[in-house]
Amino acid sequence: FSWETNKKLEAAIEAGLFGDRIFLTASFYDNRSSNQLTGIPMPGTTGFSSIQSNLNAVVQNKGTEFTLRTVNIQNSNWSWTSNLNLTFAKTKLLEFPNLENSTYANTFVIGQPLNIKKVYHYTGVDTQTGVYKFKDVNNDGIITPLEDKKTITDLTPDYYGGLQNTLKYKNWQLDFLFQFVKQKNYNASSYFVMPGSQGNQLASAVNSWKQPGDTAAYQIYSTG
Repeated sequence: FSWETNKKLEAAIEAGLFGDRIFLTASFYDNRSSNQLTGIPMPGTTGFSSIQSNLNAVVQNKGTEFTLRTVNIQNSNWSWTSNLNLTFAKTKLLEFPNLENSTYANTFVIGQPLNIKKVYHYTGVDTQTGVYKFKDVNNDGIITPLEDKKTITDLTPDYYGGLQNTLKYKNWQLDFLFQFVKQKNYNASSYFVMPGSQGNQLASAVNSWKQPGDTAAYQIYSTG
């Protein structure tokens, strides 16, 4: 397979205080790479879902990372150490020749992150029919995926990290970790079948459209 040398920019700083009982690191990176080896989707008639090939694109991975280690207690019997890490990371598609004619035309957008979804623009529940409404982007009177799924939702985390603590007493040790992340994602309703079908539902599904004039969060119950 072909390859090209990555373009990298990295920088880091470290600082220790009080005999390194407080130790802080901060780093920044900006990496641009091309010709990533990936699975190219194949038609089902071929008998294979994808084929390994080089992706003719340039992707930027950029981010900042912070770590903080503190020794809170240190003596002959007891010790307590904390480690906090925080990461801000983003990807962006910089180049993709002939993207609009590739198998990724409805997956990627130049200038956008890789972890995006093209979705309909939801405008509410029709108060007269009880059916979900979406923006008709090309104004042709019908809602179709290729023409009207133009709203971009970025599912990349805004930031993520964790807090780890290690407690030691003589020969005993206890470790516990808290993790956190902030990002957009699918809500709980996406894991259930349509209200009206045979299956469990969230309690909030009772707020569905029932008669003309209703203002509701969920459309009319339906089995179709």
